[in-house]
Amino acid sequence: MRRTRSPRFAFATLALASALVLAGAACTDDGGGVRDGGSASGSGSGSSAGGSTTDTTCEPVGEDLDVDTTVEVALDEFSITADPDEVAAGNVEFEATNDGTEPHEMLVVKGTPDSLEIVDGRVDEEALGDDAFLGEIPPFPAESSCAGTFALDAGDYTLLCNILETEDDGTVVSHVEEGMITGFTVTS
Repeated sequence: MRRTRSPRFAFATLALASALVLAGAACTDDGGGVRDGGSASGSGSGSSAGGSTTDTTCEPVGEDLDVDTTVEVALDEFSITADPDEVAAGNVEFEATNDGTEPHEMLVVKGTPDSLEIVDGRVDEEALGDDAFLGEIPPFPAESSCAGTFALDAGDYTLLCNILETEDDGTVVSHVEEGMITGFTVTS
C-alpha cells in the first residue's frame, strides 16, 4: 500500500526549508574577512560581495537629498576614476559604474589617500571614526551601475574599494592596494 502525504505535510516541509535557508543567510559573513574559493569580501561596514552570490540589483545608498552635483565614477581592475575629481560643497551624487569583471564597492572617506591606515590589505574602517567614514556604495556586480548621494563639506576626501578577495590558488588580492583608491576634492 502506497502512502500519500497530505498538503499540510508538504506546506510544513516547505516552511521548514525556507526557515533553514533564511537562518543560514543570516549567519553568513557580512564582510570583514577573507573568504575561500575565488570570492570577495566587502568592507566591514555591513556589506560583502561573494563571487556568484552577489546581488545583481543596486540599492541606492546615501542620504535622501536633492542632488547638487553628479560625479561619474568608473571602477575596474584596479582603478577608480572620478569625473570631475573636484566639486563644490553640497549634496554630491556618485554614479558609480563597474567597468571591470569583478564586484566592486565605493567607500567615501574624509581625508587624503595617504592619511588612511591600511591593515591586512584593507583600510581600517574601525580606526576612521564616525566623522571620517561617510558611507559607501555596497559591492555590486560587473557591467552595472549604482549610485549614492552624500552631503559633503569642503575638504579632502578619498574614494576607494575596500574588497579583499581570495583567488582559487589562495592568493589574496587587496583592491585598495592594487590601486582602487583616489583623492577627491570638495571646495567651498
